[in-house]
Amino acid sequence: MRISRRGFLQGIGVSFGGFGLMTLGYDRLVPYIHQPDELVPGVSTWYATSCRECPAGCGMVLRSRESRVVKCEGNPHHPVNRGRLCARGQAALHGLYDPDRIKGPLRRDSSGEFTAAKWDEAVSAVGAELKGKRIAFVTDLQTGSLASLTREWLAALGSDRLVTYEPIDYENIKTAAGGVVPSFNIAAADHLISFGADFLETWISPVEYARRFAEMRQIKNGKRARFVYVGPRMSMTAANADERIIVPPGAEAQVAEAFSPKWLGVAYDPLTPVAHKYGLDKRSLSRVSNEFIHAKAPLALPGGSAETARASMALNAPETSSEAKWRSPTGLADPGRPHAVTHISSRSEMTALTADMEAGKIDALVVFGANPVYSLPQSAGFKEALKHVKTVVSLSSYMDETTAQAHWVLPSSAPLETWGDYSPYPDTINLMQPVMGQLFDTKQTGDILIELAKASGVEPRSVFHAETFYDYLRRRWGIAIAPGEAQGAGSPEWESHVQIGGRWPGSGEAATPTTGYQTMGWSVEPIPSAVPAPPPTAPSDMSDRPDLSDISPRKGDIKLHAYPHIYFYDGRGANRRWLQEMPDPIIHGVWGTWAELHPRTASKLGVETNDLIDISRRGAAIRVPVYVTSGVAPDTVAVPIGEGHEEYGRYARGIGANVLPLLDTESPTVEITPAGESKWLTRIKGAISQNGRNIVQTTPLDKPFRREEEIALPLPAGYKWKDFYPGHEHAGHRWAMAIDLDKCIGCGACVTACYAENNLGVVGPDGIYRKREMSWIRIDRYVDWKSQSPILFQPMLCQHCDAAPCEPVCPVYASAHSEEGVNMQIYNRCVGTRYCANNCPYKVRRFNWFDYEWPSPMHYQLNPDVTVRSRGVMEKCTFCIQRIREAEIVAKHEGRKLKDGDIVPACAQTCPTGVFAFGDLMDPDSQVSKAFRDDPRAYQVLAELNTKTAVLYLKKIVEGS
Repeated sequence: MRISRRGFLQGIGVSFGGFGLMTLGYDRLVPYIHQPDELVPGVSTWYATSCRECPAGCGMVLRSRESRVVKCEGNPHHPVNRGRLCARGQAALHGLYDPDRIKGPLRRDSSGEFTAAKWDEAVSAVGAELKGKRIAFVTDLQTGSLASLTREWLAALGSDRLVTYEPIDYENIKTAAGGVVPSFNIAAADHLISFGADFLETWISPVEYARRFAEMRQIKNGKRARFVYVGPRMSMTAANADERIIVPPGAEAQVAEAFSPKWLGVAYDPLTPVAHKYGLDKRSLSRVSNEFIHAKAPLALPGGSAETARASMALNAPETSSEAKWRSPTGLADPGRPHAVTHISSRSEMTALTADMEAGKIDALVVFGANPVYSLPQSAGFKEALKHVKTVVSLSSYMDETTAQAHWVLPSSAPLETWGDYSPYPDTINLMQPVMGQLFDTKQTGDILIELAKASGVEPRSVFHAETFYDYLRRRWGIAIAPGEAQGAGSPEWESHVQIGGRWPGSGEAATPTTGYQTMGWSVEPIPSAVPAPPPTAPSDMSDRPDLSDISPRKGDIKLHAYPHIYFYDGRGANRRWLQEMPDPIIHGVWGTWAELHPRTASKLGVETNDLIDISRRGAAIRVPVYVTSGVAPDTVAVPIGEGHEEYGRYARGIGANVLPLLDTESPTVEITPAGESKWLTRIKGAISQNGRNIVQTTPLDKPFRREEEIALPLPAGYKWKDFYPGHEHAGHRWAMAIDLDKCIGCGACVTACYAENNLGVVGPDGIYRKREMSWIRIDRYVDWKSQSPILFQPMLCQHCDAAPCEPVCPVYASAHSEEGVNMQIYNRCVGTRYCANNCPYKVRRFNWFDYEWPSPMHYQLNPDVTVRSRGVMEKCTFCIQRIREAEIVAKHEGRKLKDGDIVPACAQTCPTGVFAFGDLMDPDSQVSKAFRDDPRAYQVLAELNTKTAVLYLKKIVEGS
């Protein structure tokens, strides 16, 4: 049958038009009779919601095209993240479009296998099993309406057993800070010490803290706040410190005690025994201690063990009268504005629940969002205790390890399909809304609970005062449900809350854009806390000397330091394939788990990098490859958390090893045995040494900044006597970018944003082994352990050279120079010779060896503005040319010229610290033009090649010469 061009286009139009109806359960395509007002084909619609990839509670806006969501961005008005987003937030769409999501209700049959069930049947059966039974509910961190409904639901069924379980529970901080996890005002500190708290990666609220860290590090009057890191390994956070004190796990407490001002004027010197015990430089310790004590606004971040948290928090507020004369409480650690992680249940509550399950005191267990079978230590016995519970109901949307043990699975919708709210702070309430129709036969968690209560004989209207969770949510927000009902006093309109994405100080002053014709834009100004600083704590007697008990391991013993993976957190992100392919900032490891060992420790064990070792403790064991590095304390083995899933999905199952079963205590002593074989640690390959090429340049803080080389402008004016050919003439614009290396923390959020924006393929571990990664922007890291800054990060992308080496060697002119200065790659010309990649000195071009898969429904996430490349095609960064064109169209539509800041590439939009500046080099007032012209830190990478790059780097500022 022949299909005409018109018929083909009509078919495509019907496909997109009917998509929203298909997701609601229709089995045929239905064209629009009346097109929705808010949907314009080809124009984006934005929906505000809350990110739930970790407990931080960042605000998000999601871009929808023709009823399908294609991109996550930070909410520009949200006080936590101010329009920025981390790599996990960028990959949130993979949770929505996960091909391994549970498609509908399941029940375990007599053979032990799951079989499909209908909702009515499942709800009725489970409701009957819950009636009159001893019920317990285990959930991940929830606040607001869902948490309230869960408590009311349990009470209606005669129970109050609710455990809010998170593997990373911050209980040590709560104990040290009077039962809460304070908010930490990093931006206002002038001397920051982190005691094992990786606040730029995973600790409490990393995007917020990264943004505030960038504010703290701004130079004022030739000076800037200092940052010192004390911990067991060179983490990404440690790499961004001015000074690092690497000690075994648990020894941070002794360093914190030794830094206390209570020792001033006392004959005893606590620094000498600490320095001797852990092999530290006494003079460096003394200098750091003296600087911290005499700082005007010092701040200590409490991480690590309970002793470390107590000693760290004591540095933030004087506890004796002798200390008070040296320092008053700064209020930078504010318990009056606690973070939501305060509401995580204690470890003892989970232990007690497990014991009651083992004893048969729990008849029914309902689990939502938590995965204790995966994350609890083996010694906890939770999986075995689960066998003693008659009815286990999982409300998970994913077949994780705990859900795989359930009798019934009533799948909840993904967070991006759900109404709800979440409060990261008491004065900040995020509102969540469905950003598209339901993909599968799932329901909102609140609706499942209400239906189960009804099936158990509870009348929802009389108990919950609502028939649906949406009604319940609106009632809690003080919004009238039906005409004639009184609205809550002083409550703003529901639509305004939905549009802005919640309620916080100043939230009524701005609105979230709803179409692509409105500028996104964002502010980096922090919203001050409305809660006053707490009064000083009462003094207490702390005249004892620091406890130097046996924290460092005995000879032959090795301490295990298990740290949250920057991209997987506690394991919940492991089935996001973008995150699996994201290289760890320090090791550059992907698709697996590794064990970091100090060279001395590795030598004693007789192992080298890539050798397999067995790490065991009390019957639990893992086998992982070794990575030998000087960035970890001796007699310490550091292993990331998050891999080693037995269930959860195709991108997580069987990848790496799960270290959590070994953690029966904090930093336990483990046995390490060489396995006698090797396995290549999957890593992004690349040089870690600059080999004298000065690729990442630094400049000392205490000397005037100056340019050492002239900038070769990527304009006709930049061509001089040494150029044979004239420069390109540009029509109207010459796009360029400035990258501030002093702001780059190496987090990789820009890399994931580029994957999401530009439909980049994922190659898997075999492709990584063959050096076939597809990222258009990468974060290079260069290592020199003898340097003051041993690890330097550098975003590297296509430099869009004006004298581009890739352009003249292409036999089919696929690599071409646009009239606006963008080095284009014309896909339908490319025949895959790869000459351009061979001739590129920056190695930023990628070749499609295969047609990389997008298993259904992940293909719905593809950005319709960007071509999906096929095998045999070369690709690279385009400065997000689709965003450039969209901004030009919008400016034309509005009858104005483009303004500086109208165009924001994906990498620049998501970066938590504001590393990137993009603009027109032909506009003398643009930020990037001023950087090329005036910034004394400016330089071009490999400038001696005279490629005239349009990407300008600003030198990293370091201490010392």
